[in-house]
Amino acid sequence: MGSGNQRNTQALGSYFAIIDCNNFYVSCERVFRPDMRKRPVVVLSNNDGCIVARSNEAKSLGIAMGTPYFKAKKLLRENNAGVFSSNYTLYADMSERVMEIIEMFSPECEVYSIDEAFVSLRRLQEQPEVWAGKLRKTILSWTGIPVSIGIAETKTLAKIAGRTAKKSSEGVFILPEESDKRKQILEGVMIDDIWGVGRRLGLKLRNIGAENARQLSRIKPETARRRFSVNMERTVRELRGEPCFSLELAPPAKKAITVSRTFGRPVSSLKELKEAVSFYAVRACEKLRDQQSRAVVLTVFANTNRFSGNAYFGKEVRILPSPTFETSEIIREAEICAEKIFRQEKRFVKAGVILSGLMPLNCSGPGLFDTSSKRKKEKLMETIDKINQINDAGITWAAAGIKKPWKTAANRKSPRYTTCWKELPQAKA
Repeated sequence: MGSGNQRNTQALGSYFAIIDCNNFYVSCERVFRPDMRKRPVVVLSNNDGCIVARSNEAKSLGIAMGTPYFKAKKLLRENNAGVFSSNYTLYADMSERVMEIIEMFSPECEVYSIDEAFVSLRRLQEQPEVWAGKLRKTILSWTGIPVSIGIAETKTLAKIAGRTAKKSSEGVFILPEESDKRKQILEGVMIDDIWGVGRRLGLKLRNIGAENARQLSRIKPETARRRFSVNMERTVRELRGEPCFSLELAPPAKKAITVSRTFGRPVSSLKELKEAVSFYAVRACEKLRDQQSRAVVLTVFANTNRFSGNAYFGKEVRILPSPTFETSEIIREAEICAEKIFRQEKRFVKAGVILSGLMPLNCSGPGLFDTSSKRKKEKLMETIDKINQINDAGITWAAAGIKKPWKTAANRKSPRYTTCWKELPQAKA
C-alpha cells in the first residue's frame, strides 16, 4: 500500500480515512454493463445537457467536466464511447450499499456525499494498510464499485491523501509524517483544490502569498482567523496536523429543500407550468417528510432562457397557513404561485419549488385551527410514502400531470437495475 512510512495501530488512534468512489456515476453504469469497462464512458446532467461524470478513458480524450454534450458528441462517437443520462435512483441505491459496507468496517462513519465517507480509525484493531485493503476488496466484490482510500491525521489532510490514493495502483495512501515527502505532496496541491477553500477564497489567499497547501499551512492560525474566518483558521491547523473538524455522525437536517428542473422543451401554457410546479412540490414534500420536518415558507420560481433578448424570471413567496408536510396543501399553494408567475407570451425553460422555514416535527405542535381532518391527511401522507417505497408504480398526484411532455429529457437513461422489479438485469445463456 502507498505510504511514506510504517505506523503501528496505536499511533493511528486519532487518524481519519476518507473512502471515495472512483468516477462513481460511471462505475455504477459499468457494474451492469461490463462491455463498457474498457471504453470511454460519460454521464450527462439533467436534460442531457452537460457531461458531469467521466471515465479515465474519457478524461484521456481531453473531455473536461461540464463540457456541453453537443460539443463532445462527435469525439465520443468516433471513440465508441458509452453515453448515459443521469440515473439518480440507481446511484442513490448503489451509494447506500457502499456506505453500509463502510459502516460494517468502521461504525464511526460520516457519509459526506453520495460517493464519499469519512471514518475514524481510533478503534482500529489492525494495521491500517490491511484494514484499507480489506475494505476496498469487499466493496468491489459486493457492489462492483472501485474506491480509493486516503488516511491522515485530519479530515483535510485525509482529502489530500485521497487525491494521491486515486493515482496509486493500490488505491490506498497514508500521508507520511513530517518529511520531505509530505512537503512535496502539500506543495503539489493548489490552493483552489484544498477542501473547503474553492476558487473565490483561493484568489484572496493567493494575494497573501498562499499558492498551495504547504504555503497555507505556514500562515499563522491567528492571522488566518483575523483576515478570513474561524473556518480558515481550522483549515490551517488541520494542514499542520491538528484535528479541528470532527465527524458528523448524524447529518444535520437541511434548512431548505429545493426541487428544480430544466424542462425537456419550453413551456408556454399555464396548465403545463402548474403541472410541473405540482410535480416538483410532490418531490419536495417527500424529502420534507423523509427528514421529519414541516415547512413554513413556500417559494416557486420559473424562468425563460436567460440568453434571450427578453429574459424573464418570476418568483412568488407564500407563508403557509401553518407548518405542514402535507402534499395536497402545498400543491394548492404552489398552483396559486404558478398563476401569479405565469406570463402568456413567455416560454419557460426551468421551474422549481423551495420549502424553507423548516422545523422538526417534535417542535411544531398543532396550530390554532388544526383539526382532526388535518391530522388524518398527514397520516395519509405517511401511508402513501410507505406504499411508494415498496411499489414501483406507486401513487401519483393528478395535479402533477400524467404524460408530462415537459419532463426533463433523459433519452439515454439506463434501467433501475436494483430498485425496480420490472427492470432487473437479464442473464441470457
